[in-house]
Amino acid sequence: MPINIADVITEFGAYYKNNGQNMNSLLRLMYAQTDTTKYMTPVMVDGTRWEAAKFTIGQVLQPFQKAVTPAGSATFKPLKWDLYHFKMDIKESPDDVEASWLGFLGAEGVKRTEWPLVRFMIEQVLAKAARDYELAEIYKGVYAAPTVGTAGAAGTAMNGIGKIIADAITATTITPITLGAISTNAVTFVEQVETFTRSIVGINEDYANVPMNIHLNPTLGLRYKQGYREKYGNQSDFTGTEAKVIDTNFTVAPLSSMTGRSRIFATPKENFVDLRFRNARQGQIEVQPKDREVQILGDHWRGVGFKLLEAVFCNELA
Repeated sequence: MPINIADVITEFGAYYKNNGQNMNSLLRLMYAQTDTTKYMTPVMVDGTRWEAAKFTIGQVLQPFQKAVTPAGSATFKPLKWDLYHFKMDIKESPDDVEASWLGFLGAEGVKRTEWPLVRFMIEQVLAKAARDYELAEIYKGVYAAPTVGTAGAAGTAMNGIGKIIADAITATTITPITLGAISTNAVTFVEQVETFTRSIVGINEDYANVPMNIHLNPTLGLRYKQGYREKYGNQSDFTGTEAKVIDTNFTVAPLSSMTGRSRIFATPKENFVDLRFRNARQGQIEVQPKDREVQILGDHWRGVGFKLLEAVFCNELA
């Protein structure tokens, strides 16, 4: 794809003059944080699929008697999550910037692959790839096989968290907790979240004291904090408190990846896995010259999942 500098040429002219412009003159919009993986447990995988087994055993403790009376059948069930292959392909013509205000991105006496433009583009490609993964793939992604020779659409490189939860609901592995429509009233919304946590404990009392994050979109995260202050306003110190669900070990943790979604889900951090392929090539960028153009290429494997879907709780809304 050619570099689009038409507006720069219109404004500053089709020539280069050093007026002090440099890398600090190139500004970007502020973007949403890439925060989902910090609430996950990283797992390095020696391949493109994570495999494990769920072990359960029945009652083993029983009253004493001299006779041997076996009890406690052991069961192993397979678990697996696939990793997905991502790539980044950028093709640029560095000469496009040379005779323009952006001429400082060029250089004399070195190969085009060594121009400052290329180093700048690599930095931007990596940052944008992380943003694309957060906003289009890790939660909202629904995998679709690419069409040969055509760039794949955003949000089609993997099955993300939302798809995984939806499929588990369809398979009845997860039974949603009914909360109804998300309240626009901040205090009422806090009460909905409190109902959600009580329902989790009602399903399995073992989770009453287990630290667990409740994930939702950033707007709902702010609504919860506002409602918490309004509902429990007699407290004098809200530092960190308004993200907690009162009387529990549950913490409200908004995810940028869930922007625009009405789903609320909770699970312990150790159950929520960020899968990465243990491969020396992971994350490497190749810069290749082609005629007078430069190709920036990269690929890696990533995946997400839950060790045990039975330890995932959610509301009924997507």
